[in-house]
Amino acid sequence: MPSPPPSPSPWLEQRGVYLDASAISIAPSLTCGGLGVVAVAPIAIHSVICRIPKTCILSCENSAVDLSDFLQCDNGVVDENTRLATCVMLERACGPRSFFHGYIQSMLPAPRQPMFWTQSALALLEGTELESCADTDLQELERTWEEISAFVKKEAARLGADDNQVNRKAYAEALSLVQSRQFFVDEEHGSSLVPLADIFNHKTARIQLAKNVHVEREHSEGGMSDDDDDDETQVGHVVDDDEQFSARGSSVRLTRKSASEGLDMAVFQDDENLAIVTQRPFDAGEEIYNCYGECSNATLLHDYAFLSENNPFDIVNLDGELLVEVAADVHGERVARRAARKYLSQLDDYFELPTSTEYVPADLLLALKALSGADVDVSSAQEPEALDALGREEAELLARCAQARLQRYPELPQGDDDAAMRDARTPEAVAALSLRALEKKLLVRWEVASRRRASRARRRRKRGRDEA
Repeated sequence: MPSPPPSPSPWLEQRGVYLDASAISIAPSLTCGGLGVVAVAPIAIHSVICRIPKTCILSCENSAVDLSDFLQCDNGVVDENTRLATCVMLERACGPRSFFHGYIQSMLPAPRQPMFWTQSALALLEGTELESCADTDLQELERTWEEISAFVKKEAARLGADDNQVNRKAYAEALSLVQSRQFFVDEEHGSSLVPLADIFNHKTARIQLAKNVHVEREHSEGGMSDDDDDDETQVGHVVDDDEQFSARGSSVRLTRKSASEGLDMAVFQDDENLAIVTQRPFDAGEEIYNCYGECSNATLLHDYAFLSENNPFDIVNLDGELLVEVAADVHGERVARRAARKYLSQLDDYFELPTSTEYVPADLLLALKALSGADVDVSSAQEPEALDALGREEAELLARCAQARLQRYPELPQGDDDAAMRDARTPEAVAALSLRALEKKLLVRWEVASRRRASRARRRRKRGRDEA
């Protein structure tokens, strides 16, 4: 197992970042490779365990990189990730002269998302939700680098940066760090890399918001509300109701009127600082986790280069074309094509199968009914429906769709997934095979549950005919 990266603690101390050493320590993670944050003593709920000055976050606003000419790239439109990745790459290339040198060194090596994989590892993603993601990502990377390279080289010369660390590969590594570590801070800093806050590892948690919790989307107003500008968060202080929280890797941001359930920690802020506040009590020896959002395993692997085996937010998509093809086999070409023209053109191109088979998502439910010959109203809001409430035709169609989706995973040379996993020699191969296995398990669960529902509906219909 590779050794964890160097601890950023010396850099944090030099930059005025407060870490409550009586409560937590930065140590090897208890559950995954690399570093994590572990309680060294019992911690009460709503304790402020660290404070990060906004001057220490690696943002475009704080970087020494001058982006004033950057807007001339790509016809004046440069996305936020590209801007931040450019700053990270050039700060890294400046070496010890960069204000952020110690922080950047602690983040290396960058995580290996699929776009960094070998072709043999990528081949194992065939049939999965990430089948073509690496090709798409690499094409986008090449296009972006071509557009920004002239500016980057000019700015590198101005900064006296190391030319050997200013190239497409270095930009890709910087983009990997941005993609896997960024937080949305506020309107001034936008998406940023936040030292210490990004050491907290991911915990799959359902974020259940209490009734008074307000939800906003990324790029909404940051900071504290006007009514609370004078009320600073102090160490040991229980944060006020209107302070905001932003989750790493997630567009969901909350203001806490009462505690949200399922979280270990939250990041609150005032005009000058970010404060990390516990959201439940901890015993000594427990690792404290962040929740990067309610992400599927494909998203976790694509963005963060890891998977969560027991992930309640995992999904597999059924594309509309597959639904129509299966419906044509089950109900006839005429019925399927009529439904596709009349209804499916108004729905999304993809329909999610979630981890739980208890409820069928509303859009998938409409598609199944339409493809089974029913007239449906796709313009009105629909609610998910219990799988046990599906009719026989819809349940049989859903089972056939799950089966057809399973057939998109190719046969492996080893003959089965377990043998392939035993033969896997790289972390990338293990990750690809794990994603494949988890997706197939989800699809099998839906196929079996749908067939059981169709069988029950068939028996009930037969009993009704017999009684009549």
